Amino acid sequence: MGTGEGKGMDRRGFLKLAGLGVLGAAGLPAKVPNPAYPTRMKGVVEKCTFCSERLDRGEMPACVEACTEKLLAFGDLQDAAAPVRALLKEHFTIRRKPNLGTQPQVYYIV
Repeated sequence: MGTGEGKGMDRRGFLKLAGLGVLGAAGLPAKVPNPAYPTRMKGVVEKCTFCSERLDRGEMPACVEACTEKLLAFGDLQDAAAPVRALLKEHFTIRRKPNLGTQPQVYYIV
């Protein structure tokens, strides 16, 4: 990951959107209990960065770590040995709006 950093991309290839939030997702922060992250303004959730500061420390995103049912997976799609690749191979998945040409890399197992 992280080949060819483009404008608005970090070294891993994640899109960076500074200062933007998503309205109407006020319940999300409560579902990811982590005292290391400050409480955000009510009714606004920042764009998911896959917890880039945690990835820099070699940790998983907080949502993956906090999900006790293990319903979330995260990994390097370029690594053939990554467990997330096995999940994608074994299950039918969808991506949201791939027709927009943004090459989404979040997969949903359905």
